[in-house]
This record gives sequence, structure tokens and C-alpha cells, in this order.
Amino acid sequence: MGTLTAGYMISLMRDIFQLSTVNAYRSVFLSYAFFGLIKSLMYLSLSEQVEVKNFDEKNSNWFNKRFGLHQSSSRVIVAKLSGLFLIDSIGGGFIIQTTIVYWFHKRFQLNLDQLGLIMMLTNIISGISAILTTKLVAKFGAIYTMVITHVKFSINKKKQNLKFAF
Repeated sequence: MGTLTAGYMISLMRDIFQLSTVNAYRSVFLSYAFFGLIKSLMYLSLSEQVEVKNFDEKNSNWFNKRFGLHQSSSRVIVAKLSGLFLIDSIGGGFIIQTTIVYWFHKRFQLNLDQLGLIMMLTNIISGISAILTTKLVAKFGAIYTMVITHVKFSINKKKQNLKFAF
């Protein structure tokens, strides 16, 4: 919803309020920062009452054995992975999508509200595909699923060799 809202808000500010494009982008960027701050304050204000109460001993041991987050070594691994995912989301969501939007805007002269709708729909499709991929992982395993979903290949029937196209 953020990409759709940002595209429409930039168009609205430029067309109705006669702001320059740079000032419209600045205001959207500042509003994202403001809402992120509000969200952080909401998370910080949560009490321990939102946490799940302890299970009986049998379920609690299963959970601890299964996920192992009570061990300090597991917490370090989860913290490192979270940092890696943070960097990945900045690169994928901020830089890549911005470059794609810029290219579509320059190449096809699409306006910002159309680009916001396109990016919102691609994010929804991406989320749905991530959910559906779990069935492939259960059937083929994680590595084979990554190969199947990321590499396009075709078999040349005459030569019987495998061609990979990235």
C-alpha cells in the first residue's frame, strides 16, 4: 500500500497543491520517516502482557528444542541474519525498486500514480509467490526450489544439452 499511496500523493501534491516534484518527494519521504517513528514508539510502548504465557512443560520444551532461541549462540545467529535481511531489504526495496520506477518513468512516460499501482501489484504478486513457494520447498527442498524458480532453462532436443539463460 505504501508504493500506491506514495505515487498518488506525489501526483496529488504536484497537480493540486502545485508543489515542485522535489518538494513532493521530500514530503513523502518525511511522512515515511514520521510514520516509521510512530510505529517504533508503538512497539516500544508494548508491555509484557502481549507475550504468550508459558505453555505447560511438555510444549515449552518442544518449542525450546525446535527453535533454540534461548541459547545465546542462537540469538547471535538470529541477530546476524536480521542484519543481513535489513541490508537486503534496503537494497531490494529502496534501490532496486527506485531504479525500476525511474526507468519506467523515463522509458514509457508513465505518471507516478500508475507506477505506484504497478509496484503495489508486483509486491502483492511477490508476496503470494513467497507463500506458494513453501509447497515447492516441502516437495523438492530449498536448494532445488531456488534453482527451479530462479533459473530459466530449455533443453535443446537435437543436441540433448541443457542451456541456462540468466
